[in-house]
Amino acid sequence: MANEELYKLFEVDPDARIEVIEAAFRALSHAYHPDKPANEGNLQQRLNDGIEILRDPKKRSQYNRDNKESSQQNRDNKELSDLKKCNAVLKKLINESVRDLRGCLRLWAEYQKDVRGITTLRKQGYVLADGTPFSEEMAEKAIAGRYRKYKEDLGQYAPDTVPLDGTPFSESVMLSAMNTRLRKFTEDVKNVTSGR
Repeated sequence: MANEELYKLFEVDPDARIEVIEAAFRALSHAYHPDKPANEGNLQQRLNDGIEILRDPKKRSQYNRDNKESSQQNRDNKELSDLKKCNAVLKKLINESVRDLRGCLRLWAEYQKDVRGITTLRKQGYVLADGTPFSEEMAEKAIAGRYRKYKEDLGQYAPDTVPLDGTPFSESVMLSAMNTRLRKFTEDVKNVTSGR
């Protein structure tokens, strides 16, 4: 029986004097005596075992020491459990952030590749299937269309950083998206660690 359970059984504080504990024992023994209707003998046995421990100063001292160690171990186990939960949440946040940053970089590389491809077609004098030359205006429209697609795609990773005013996409915009995602990660980590 753990220390707190024994003292709770007698409805006294752990530092209560023996006279107070014995008075509580007598009152509880009388109230819950097994000969009274609807009372169990089990509680009376627990009261008898408990008073035997608490009456003897050596047994009581050992009982309190054992419980103190047990309570510390329970606190340590809870703290370890909390740390494991915190670690799991942090791992998830890190994985999400890394995924988002990789996504930003992948989209940036795809966008740059497509713009280079469109520019190369224009410089090489590409001709469409119907014989129309690929003009500067067509190239600009193709790049603008690719840019709109890029903004939509980037928005899934860092929606607050996508320029909506038609500003040409640049490396600084991509870096801004990554910085926004890192700031969100930092806030998430602060929330997790302060919420323990």
